[in-house]
Amino acid sequence: MQYIALLAWSLLFVPNGVFGQNDMKRVPIDNNAMIYVPQQDRLFVTTPSGQATGNSLCVIDPYFGTIDTCYFIGSEPGVMAVSEDGTYMYIGLSGAPRIVRFNLLTKAVDAQINLGSSGVTGSFYAEDIEVLPGSSTSFVVSRRNQGFSPRHEGLAVYDGTVRRPNTTPGHTGSNSITFASNGQLFGYNNETTEYGFRRLIISGNGVSELAVYPGLVNNFSTEIESQGNRIYSSRGHVVDVSTPTPNLVGTFSNLGGFPVMEVSPDSNYVYFITFSLSEPQYKFEKYNKTTFNKISSEPLTGISGGLKGLINWGIDGKLAFNTDKLVVIMRNCTSLLTSPLQMPSNAGGCTGTEVALSAPEGFNSYFWSNGAVGQTIFVGQHGQYSVRASDSLGCLGPPSNIVSVQFDWPPSAPWISGSSLVRICQGGSVTLSTFGSGNDSYMWSNGATGTSITVNQPGQYRVRAISPNGCVGNYSQPVTVELLPETVPPQPVIEVLGSTTFCSGDSVILSAPEGYHSYTWSNSNGARLITVKNTGTFTVRVGTPLGCMSETSVPVSVTVFPVPAQPAILANGNLLASSAVSGNQWFLNGEPIPGATGRFYSASLSGFYSVQTTINGCSSPMSNLYNHFVVSTSSLPENEPMTAFPNPAQDVVYLKMNDEANTTCEVFVYNLTGRMAHSETCHFESGMGRMEIEHLAPGIYWLEVVDRGQKMRKKLKLVKI
Repeated sequence: MQYIALLAWSLLFVPNGVFGQNDMKRVPIDNNAMIYVPQQDRLFVTTPSGQATGNSLCVIDPYFGTIDTCYFIGSEPGVMAVSEDGTYMYIGLSGAPRIVRFNLLTKAVDAQINLGSSGVTGSFYAEDIEVLPGSSTSFVVSRRNQGFSPRHEGLAVYDGTVRRPNTTPGHTGSNSITFASNGQLFGYNNETTEYGFRRLIISGNGVSELAVYPGLVNNFSTEIESQGNRIYSSRGHVVDVSTPTPNLVGTFSNLGGFPVMEVSPDSNYVYFITFSLSEPQYKFEKYNKTTFNKISSEPLTGISGGLKGLINWGIDGKLAFNTDKLVVIMRNCTSLLTSPLQMPSNAGGCTGTEVALSAPEGFNSYFWSNGAVGQTIFVGQHGQYSVRASDSLGCLGPPSNIVSVQFDWPPSAPWISGSSLVRICQGGSVTLSTFGSGNDSYMWSNGATGTSITVNQPGQYRVRAISPNGCVGNYSQPVTVELLPETVPPQPVIEVLGSTTFCSGDSVILSAPEGYHSYTWSNSNGARLITVKNTGTFTVRVGTPLGCMSETSVPVSVTVFPVPAQPAILANGNLLASSAVSGNQWFLNGEPIPGATGRFYSASLSGFYSVQTTINGCSSPMSNLYNHFVVSTSSLPENEPMTAFPNPAQDVVYLKMNDEANTTCEVFVYNLTGRMAHSETCHFESGMGRMEIEHLAPGIYWLEVVDRGQKMRKKLKLVKI
């Protein structure tokens, strides 16, 4: 059997389980009518002229959505009917006044049935065909003319190619016909306001009208079909024909415009596909066959064309409907595939090109959301795409993740910053930089990538932008790089003339190599030698007459320490104190006193005392001379365990323990009313402690000193000035 690959088909995005239709496929093929042949388990469609498979009967595999083959039939084949035994199919032509009989066993046309003509309206054509129950070679046809109104030309019965003599009248009659289960034929006038519902009788002489029942069905362009002893119209009417007088037993309400209908053979459902000019245009609706109530309604997407019909193809809710543009297969099918295919989440390219999307290999077939089939497809439009694979029975697995495809316009040509002509020295280089927008990447004419490149060869350099989806723009204007005759000087070495660590007020000389045209220091000085007086890090570059500059030298760090402030001397008897906390050296008559480096010094000789502070090797100015007379031992209050000086005091008071202990005491300060004004912990070194009192208001206070053993050391009177 010849196999014709399906050019394109796609999935309808209806949520799984809404109608039990978890496998929905569309076959894009221009067609006139569709029918199902259970003996072959295939769908058959007739196709109009004007396409590769035009004027044919095409066979569709409903499991995989593929076209098995097509058979040429004749000019504009349309309406079809098939015998109960699946032997013959009768096909009405619109391009010729006849019906052709197609032998489904031999797969060939084996008879041509002429439908006759009228001297007024011309040739007759088939509008509807029904094969007589129990027969494969006899059928009844509803005839029509072309180009006149009304179009109906009566019913006729044929045995093979021979017409029985009796026919029904034309003008008003049965445009749509169907056999009930009791073998009776019924017809409906769907083109004039007579809207006659007819009971017909077939005899050996032909066909005749038995009775007409107006008002049971009352719509134009309405088709009827039967199941059991009920006749259903595509506009929702249900007529019971089990009694001598047919009666309307129910109506399916709230149908959309221009529906097609099918009655389920194995469930209590009636299905409709409806079309309206509003959004959504197409819907799949399910009704209860007994109560006539709507069960559900779901929009269908990806549908185009005018609705033609809806049919069952077997049981278990397998349906198919057709428009003049496509066939949609709806299958209640659970796939053996349970895991969705994994796809990259993004893809893209340049506008006007195509991007290949490839699904994982290893499956029977692949069906993409845009209607394409195959493991790899090529897309040239923005959108979101997914793919489903089928198992060995054609049942579709779950859809893959969404692939977002984006196509970019070519980016604008970027520009390169700086001059269009750059001169570099031999052995040197220059950095070229571009500035664009968005998330574009950049490709340079020398093959380098990135927003900046460093080049050391002469030539012309351009850059172009590439969009995130790989769309390449035009090159920028070029930058020309020329090579100068001079060579880049070697990296200079700074010579340090002196120490890099010194005190404020001193300096150090930094020297660059001799023999260069220019010098550029990091502090903007242009001399070869610079004098540095401040802390900092210093580098230099040297240059030639044409401006070839060396790389920056290794940095030299200079540290300048401040000179301490001039200290002052405080005295209490023979005890001298420096205002500097540390770094002290005491002098007597201008000579340093060996070992006298503390903050306090107990003078044992009379003379001129001074003190100097040295920190980080930097010495303060010498303090003012203090002329000291040694107080005799007998005049010292040895019986006093502790004294305070100076007293009166302004900002600081010193506490002296005569036992020269190293200890820590708590000092409590009370005013004359006995209220505590201050307390702090005082640390004594060699019997000396220090306390800040600048926060106290001027006045008279009592100082109470208590050691860590809660032993009272002294209660002193203090005057704050």
